Amino acid sequence: MNILLLDAHTVQSISVARSLKENGHVIFGFIESRLSYGYVSRFVDHKILCPILRDAPSEYLNFLVDFLGKNHKMLLFNV
Repeated sequence: MNILLLDAHTVQSISVARSLKENGHVIFGFIESRLSYGYVSRFVDHKILCPILRDAPSEYLNFLVDFLGKNHKMLLFNV
């Protein structure tokens, strides 16, 4: 199953991504910066640079809706 981690840039998401990956899931991660834990994690299969939620909430929401419109059958997971 495809799983989207909304906060894949945080250190807490690494243990979640690892567990999901070990159970055979494909991990997509929304990452705010290349300078983050999630961006260098081997457990996130698809790293997607996205707008920063706290700085631009409407842009983030539009980005999320557009992403989900193009990628059906995705489970959202917020850490």
